Amino acid sequence: MIRTVVVDDEERSRRMLRTLLERHLADEVSVIAEAQNATEAREAILQHAPHVVFLDIHMPGEDGLHLLGSIHPSYRTFLTVFVTAYDQYMLRAMRERALDFLIKPIDLDEFSATVKKIREEVHKNEQLKLLRNNSTASLLEAFERPAPDALQRLYLPTARGVYEVVELSAVTHCRAQRNYCIFAFAAGRELMVTKPMKDYEEVLEEHGFVRIHNSCMVSISHIQRYSNDSDRSNGKVLLNNGMELIVARRKKEDLLNRLRAIGIGIGIDPGKIA
Repeated sequence: MIRTVVVDDEERSRRMLRTLLERHLADEVSVIAEAQNATEAREAILQHAPHVVFLDIHMPGEDGLHLLGSIHPSYRTFLTVFVTAYDQYMLRAMRERALDFLIKPIDLDEFSATVKKIREEVHKNEQLKLLRNNSTASLLEAFERPAPDALQRLYLPTARGVYEVVELSAVTHCRAQRNYCIFAFAAGRELMVTKPMKDYEEVLEEHGFVRIHNSCMVSISHIQRYSNDSDRSNGKVLLNNGMELIVARRKKEDLLNRLRAIGIGIGIDPGKIA
């Protein structure tokens, strides 16, 4: 069930919102608490760890925006839907990364659109809370180190604060960038990940990646051709999406051994790549 807290200083507004939730999400939502001010809301949020908070902005004393800003980021794992009669708050609300913004009186079509967003986001948010919980570190390891016969995917933490699911078969290479790393894909897209490349080195090696430089690992399955550089000290690999990558002199032998082992399968004559 989707645990929901409703915060509004007007009892009539809380009752109206509860009725809408029960009507449209009766089998999915449980309104676990209501609050009429920021103090009650803060206590309810910390106690119940809701999935969604419907939050009035304009309240006597501490308003909804101040309330949200006062909650420590480690507890802000819930989705926020602002509900207010004052649309001048919209820009500030969006800056707080709210899922949605509803204007009183609530339009049913707009509410239905909000319901759809909640359905789409709650599952993702639950995964994030599990992954960020130290007691479930083994779950994160299981996501990032799939069994050989499992669907080969990684859950990658991004700079936007969310995890993105990627299939390893689509990754051409990974390169280090200080304490971050960048995953590059066959279609040309790149994704900056908020972990160092060394955290992924072992799982990448298990799935056909080889280090061609201290700061780069490439997928063997995406290599189309190898050639020596003009001075023959370094090498180059051409990927099947047209990108060229430099192979460091110290990494050439390992790469060439790997290419010789599967050279015919990727269209390289094993006798001509050395």
